[in-house]
Parts: sequence; C-alpha cells; structure tokens
Amino acid sequence: MKQFLKYLLLAGFAVAAAACSKDDTAGGEGPMGHLQVGFSLPGKTRAAAYDALEKSTLRIYKIENGAPQLIRKYYPATETPSDIYLIAGDYRVTVDAGDKSEATFSHKTYYGEQDFTLEAQLAKIVVVECKITNTAVRIVYDQTVKDKLDQGYLAYVSASDEFSRTEAENNSVPTLKYEKDSTGFFLLPADVSNISWGFYGTGTYNGSVSRTGVIQRPVPGKQYTLTFKYSKTPDGHLNVDIQTREYEEKFDDNFIFSPQPTITGEGFNLDEVAPFFDQPVRYKLTSIDDISEVSVTAGGKTFGILDAGAILAPDAAANGISYTAIDACSGTIALGSEFFAQLPGGIHTLSFAMRDKSSVEGKAAGRVAVQGAVAPSDDDYDLWGNSARLKAIVTDPAVESVSIKFRPAGSSEWQYLPATPSGNYTYTSTEVLPTWDEQANSAGQTVYQLASGICPGRQYESQLSFGDTDCGPAIAFSPTVDQSIPYGDMEDSGLSCFGTGNTNAPCWASGNNGMAKTLCTFSSFAGMGGSGCAKLAAKGGIVIVGLAAGNLFTGTFSQSGTTGTASFGQPYDWKARPHSFRLKYHATIGNIDNNTYDGPIGKGNPDKGRFFVAIVDWGSRHGVTSGVGGAKNVWDPVNGMNSVSEGKIIGYASSFITESTPGDSMVEVELPFYYYDTQLKPTNTYTLVISLATSAYGDYMNGCSSNVIYADDMSWGY
Repeated sequence: MKQFLKYLLLAGFAVAAAACSKDDTAGGEGPMGHLQVGFSLPGKTRAAAYDALEKSTLRIYKIENGAPQLIRKYYPATETPSDIYLIAGDYRVTVDAGDKSEATFSHKTYYGEQDFTLEAQLAKIVVVECKITNTAVRIVYDQTVKDKLDQGYLAYVSASDEFSRTEAENNSVPTLKYEKDSTGFFLLPADVSNISWGFYGTGTYNGSVSRTGVIQRPVPGKQYTLTFKYSKTPDGHLNVDIQTREYEEKFDDNFIFSPQPTITGEGFNLDEVAPFFDQPVRYKLTSIDDISEVSVTAGGKTFGILDAGAILAPDAAANGISYTAIDACSGTIALGSEFFAQLPGGIHTLSFAMRDKSSVEGKAAGRVAVQGAVAPSDDDYDLWGNSARLKAIVTDPAVESVSIKFRPAGSSEWQYLPATPSGNYTYTSTEVLPTWDEQANSAGQTVYQLASGICPGRQYESQLSFGDTDCGPAIAFSPTVDQSIPYGDMEDSGLSCFGTGNTNAPCWASGNNGMAKTLCTFSSFAGMGGSGCAKLAAKGGIVIVGLAAGNLFTGTFSQSGTTGTASFGQPYDWKARPHSFRLKYHATIGNIDNNTYDGPIGKGNPDKGRFFVAIVDWGSRHGVTSGVGGAKNVWDPVNGMNSVSEGKIIGYASSFITESTPGDSMVEVELPFYYYDTQLKPTNTYTLVISLATSAYGDYMNGCSSNVIYADDMSWGY
C-alpha cells in the first residue's frame, strides 16, 4: 500500500528554492509541453529522524544529439513544482537523495533517473523510481554463536580493500560495529573496491575465535548477508555463509508538487508584518515560466504592475510602484511612498495576483504597517464602561515620545493620551474614561448621569502625535453595538402580553385575566408609522376592586382568585450602557374616578400614566400583588439602589404621563438614565425591567377607567 505525501509551494509563502533557469535550447521559441514530476524512495525514511529528502536534488536535462544539457535544478527535490512547462523534445530527469554517508545504519542514499519525450501541448507525468545506491551488509548471528561464544562477540565491517582491526577501531576507515543482528549501508570511497570484515568472539569453554574476510567488488544496491555459525572444522571453529540478493524495501513515498508563480519578501518573511517608513517595501517574484501579469490589491483598489510581460510604467510609477526584471521569470517589486500614501494608518493586507505565459496563476498576501492613527476595533471598546483604548501604528524607528490625541467630533479640545508599544508596530493608549454628573433625584437619592465617554453611534476623532508634532491626518470613528429591546417594535401579534397566558411569558407580559382581558392588546394607530403596536386600556367596573390599569411589562403575571401578581424582571445581556430609553406613544389621560385602596391621588384630580425602565442585578423576580386586600410589595426604582430585597437597582429611566397627546399622531420621547453605580455591570439572573401603565398608581386601584395608551418602537439611546 502506498502512502502519498504532498509538498505544495504555497503561493506567496513558500520560498522558491531555485531561480528560473533558461537557455537557448530549453527556453527558446517553440511549442510547449506540460511536465509533472513525481518520484519514489524505498524505505520509510520519513518516520525516522533522518529524512533523505532534506538533502536531495532533482535535475532536468535537455537531450540534444545524444548529449544531456542541464536546464533545471531544484534543491531540495521537494521544492520541485509539479507542473513544469518546457518546449517539446527529449529529456532526462535525475534525483539523488541522502547525505552520502560512507558507513551508516540509517542514513541511506538514493538515486534514480528517467528518460522521456515531451510532446507539444500534451501533459506528461514522469515518475522517477529512486533506488538505494549503498551496498547493504547484513550480519546475522546463528544461535550456535550465541551459545558457544557466551562471553561476547562482535563484527566490524569496513569500506576498505583489506581488513585492519586497528583501523576499524580508530575509525580511520569507514566502519560499522555490529553487536547484534543488523543491516548497515556503505558507499565506497573513490580509491576502494572492496568491503572487508572481521569477526571476534570469546567463549567460556571455547576460547577466542576470530575470522576476517572480504566482499570482492560489491555491487551498489545489493545486500550481502553474512551468517556466522560456530562449528568444528579443519580450519577453525567458525563458518561464514555469505548470501547476496537485491536490496529491496517497500516503495511507499510519492511526492507531488505545486506549480504557481511565487512571491517572497525581501529581507522579511511574508507571514511577518513589514514596516513602511521612508524606504520602499520590496518583494521578489519568481516563476517557472515567463511572467505575464502581476497586480497588487490594497485598500480595496487594484494596481497593475505587469501586463503581457510589459511593465505598466505610467500607471505603476504614478502609484509608487516599480518593477525590476532579473530575467523573464523573476524580478523585484518595490512599493514606495506614493503607494502607501493612499492607505490610512494601520496594518494592511497586500494581495498579489500573478500569471505566467502558460496561464498558471499564483496568489500571495503579505501585511505592511503604515504609520498613523488607527480606528479602534470592537475589542478596544468597553461600551458598558463607556471607555476605550486607542491605537496607532508607528514605524519611525527614531520616535521616543508617542501619544494619541482624542476628542468627540465637533469639539475643539483634544485630550492627549500617552501610548506604548503593544507589538507589530502598534501603540496602544491609556484608557479614555467617562465623566459623570452627580445629582439628587426626587427621592433624595444620589444618582449620576453620563457627561462624556465612549458611546455607540457617537462620532469621535483621534490622531497620532509625537510630542507637539502631529503625524498623519485625524481619523473619525464611531463604535457600534447590536443591542435591541426584544420585540420592542410590537409587531408580533402572538406575544404573550396580548393574551391571558402570561404565567411563563418569555419577555413581555401583561395583567390580562379572566375579568379584564383587554388591559394590553395588539392594535394599530394611524400616526404610529408601523403596522402594529401595543394598546394599553384601563378597565373599570370590576367587582369589588373597581379598576384595573392597562399595563405592559417585562416579566410574568399570575392570577389567584381575586388577586394577581406581576413578577418584574427578565434576563438580558447588556453589551453597552444606555444613555436613554426611547419610545413612541399616544395617551388619553382623564381624571381619577377610582381609588379603592387609598392611593395618592384623590378622585376628580388628573390621573397620570407611568413609564419606567430599571437595569437590575436580581437573583429572582420582584413580585407585586394587587387586588382584593390592596397592594403588596409595590416598588419604585427611584427609591434607591437597595430598595428591593432581590438585588441591586443599578440605574433607571422614568417619566410620568400627565397629559393627553394632542392630535392623532404618536409622539417620540426619550427618557434619560440615572445610575446609582457607575461601575457595576449586571450579571445575575434577571437584569431588565420595563414597565408601562395607564395609571401610575394602578396597583392601589387608583386611576381613571378611560385611560388609553398606545405604545410602540422601544429602543435604547446612547
């Protein structure tokens, strides 16, 4: 069974081992043929530490008038392209592999060659079978030797015409020492014709035994097996049986190679970031066949370099690109200041596309650092903490003091942030931190509003600076975040809140129940701008309690007899801290006509609706029970960070709706957030509460039974 190993010259990353070699015979005019070369080596050499292919050479000769002329040479042979284009004719390919050790147990050497004819415009696959060129000598010790020479035995085998134990033991001739059954491999020096050997052993009852001999004119590729037996004979105690056969091992390695034109960095590897400062960045291009087309793409724009083998001089020069041909199939590309001036600061990927005259394509990519400020990536922002670290690319080796200037777009004041190296010519600034305005809310609690900081959707500018000297233009950037309110557009008529099944509501719930089914329904409104919205309508005339306020909230609702419990809170993954809560609404607000459980607004006075949002860090939902017997566990986020037992209230936004909306269109409002804690980010089970009600004190059955609020398009403001 054969095992196949593929060695590919990956476009743009593998260094071409041999430049294109052309001569009048192989590279002249004439019809072309397509050659694919593979070769096999006997033995599983790649499983061991020694790999003969690491020291291998493949040569291609053009045969003219019976004489071979070298036209291609690849070292190591594993760098040979699998597709080679040559003019039609007679050729020979040779492969030699191995380190040519003269005496070794493992470092075998191989050679193979194959003659072939390449026909015009046809593909030719040539496989070169490489055979061992060493002479193999195997020593086998018969059991009689092991039994009779019980105090020890060994044999030396030397690449020498006559055996000398002294020379063998001091390694003055290539020698292997066999202490057990094994096979060694020999290449004879130029002045040596034979392989000689010597055997030495000692037995307790048989004394010392020695024997020497010579293998006359050994044949490369043959294996000579010397089997030593102990027996009484007229001329001694040791018989040596020598057998000769072809040395063979399983052929299990074939090699297939890739043909593309390749490009490498001059003075740097393509997998490294190359800096551009004041000297061109250079790339070396090599190909097996004549190069026809070359282009480079950077910053979304493609620049032509070669077309039909000709340099696009005006276009390339105008863009800071030059090409210097070494020969028809190799050259150097230089990208200068005019080229990189078209790119903003940053690490840019340059994509090269190449084609040779046989339409074989190659591609490569490399990265170049261009000096200047860099727009932050998502990883550079902390949008909950309203902070960021800014970045710039610095390639000037003489720079010592680096800072990055920062300001909100439209501001005239710059903030200078010291910057330090963070790898690959990148400098990272100290953190841009938010500022907060402190105040007391209506309940006397200390709260904070964000005054400045990094927020999604807002515009900012940064610029690289060396001391008092600006480098490059200021760049604009704006963080983005994907953080919507689930079903905030109220377009899904199947939401739990629009029916009476709210005990396990996944997001929105309402107090709809058997006695009041229309506290929250799916509806539409002429001026809302969408096809659906939530209609919150109060219900009067309810037995005993008299009133239920229209309501919509995130959480669950359950009813038990004449009481209902609204459990506030749903899980929410906060990615960015909101600055405000936005929604559209239309309200009809009347006077109080019900106050069953002594709410704060007396009958006949104007009622008011209530919207609020709370960012919470709760381990369980907060339940408010109302109905017969009054209200229990009523809460208000304005009352403080620790005003409920389920956990902390981190921040809130709140508004009372005191007037009916004029006209027949919705109005858009924006409720600012106030924070009790400017650092804490919610991580507990329940993190979001949104509550909308037609009567602010509906839990006390205190409100107007004709109040109606249409609500739609809830979202965050930043």
